[in-house]
Amino acid sequence: MPFAFTLANVPPGSITVTATLGSLQTSMTLNVIAVPAFPLTLSLGFSAPPPTLSAVSPAGGPTAGGTALTLTGANFQPGATVTIDGSATVVVTNPGGQRAALASAFTYTSSTPPPLSAPTLSAVSPANGPIAGGTPVTLIGTNFQAGATVTIGGAAATAINVISATQPTATTPPGPAGSAAVVVTNPDGQRAALASAFSYTSSILPSTPSAPTLSALTPASGPTAGGTALTLTGTNFQAGATVTSGGTAATAVTVISATQLTATTPPGPAGSVAPPPSWLPSWLLILMANAPLSPAPSLTWLQRRR
Repeated sequence: MPFAFTLANVPPGSITVTATLGSLQTSMTLNVIAVPAFPLTLSLGFSAPPPTLSAVSPAGGPTAGGTALTLTGANFQPGATVTIDGSATVVVTNPGGQRAALASAFTYTSSTPPPLSAPTLSAVSPANGPIAGGTPVTLIGTNFQAGATVTIGGAAATAINVISATQPTATTPPGPAGSAAVVVTNPDGQRAALASAFSYTSSILPSTPSAPTLSALTPASGPTAGGTALTLTGTNFQAGATVTSGGTAATAVTVISATQLTATTPPGPAGSVAPPPSWLPSWLLILMANAPLSPAPSLTWLQRRR
């Protein structure tokens, strides 16, 4: 690249001329012996190394443009230009005309994002609930999107929560007895349906619970002051059951299961109460005394009242 210099009225002696282009620089020293009678024009030139281009990042972007690029290489000069042609070749051109090209360095992609996959529905848990609705259900499948809607038997479910792309939850609406299809619809309109995935059952009042039975009591004795921890064994015990001992309510009653509960005895008089034989009237009780006397009392005969 040549640079022209015009020298006039230069005194005798040594003079240095320097040319700078970007980061490039060259110079020439002149030894003037006599002053010329007319201006002296000199030509000073140098060749800059050509640019190189090794990478472009990112390597792709939308056809609408607007992608910010970073070009990696060497010997780029201020004022350089960049072009991208239809064959995805990126070209860097320095002000002096030297250039570097990198083929297939950038690819234009469609501005429209690819369509999302359609949802699938493989199971609903639980698979049944009352016709009144209100059953929390979990839907199992794939590709569920935030904002998806759920219908059961054609009625909209409520409280829909897409926990993940494979497991949303919802609450069933009221519906008629029988099986119903479950349909999940994503915001993009794609949907998944599962026939007979949920069954509505009639609301039937629970049957009358069975009466409790009592088969064992441990321990079988304790002080009159009460405070003895008892374990009662039997069947059909229910939460909230009460226990009495000699007609007085026991305390700390805990129903461990339908066959076992615990309680603490209240204070009571010495003795025990035995159930009457089946042939005695219900109003006649036989009290078996068990006071701490010596010898212990005993029952020797029994006469039926008329």
